Amino acid sequence: MGDREFISASVWSDYTKMKPLGAGNFASVFLAEHKKNPGMMVAIKTCSSGDIPKVKVMKKEFTCLDKAQHDHIVDLKGGYDDPTSPNGETSLVLEYAPHGDLVTFLQSKDHRLTERRVQSIMRQLLHAVGFLHSNGYV
Repeated sequence: MGDREFISASVWSDYTKMKPLGAGNFASVFLAEHKKNPGMMVAIKTCSSGDIPKVKVMKKEFTCLDKAQHDHIVDLKGGYDDPTSPNGETSLVLEYAPHGDLVTFLQSKDHRLTERRVQSIMRQLLHAVGFLHSNGYV
């Protein structure tokens, strides 16, 4: 736990880009499939290596997620620094959450939140925050 390093290669040498999942001011996220393990879906978060402030944030996120291994925190699968792309590309390979993040899930009209479901969500959040707090992250 906490000993992984970025691989100096293109993330796309190991994964096939399937579709965009989202984009923001910070990074773009794509659904991807592992080439050697068909069916293994991941979320790949990428940003230009030329944008130093964003790369620093990505590397800090990598370090935190590498150490913060917990059932209720998205799992980090790896990180890539691609020096061969035109602007460089820094990528995080993350566990794919098919329902998106919690905010997206809660805003979705596809489900009804019962009191029992809200209790379950709150319990998971509190476990994750407790873990982060006990390890000095918050």
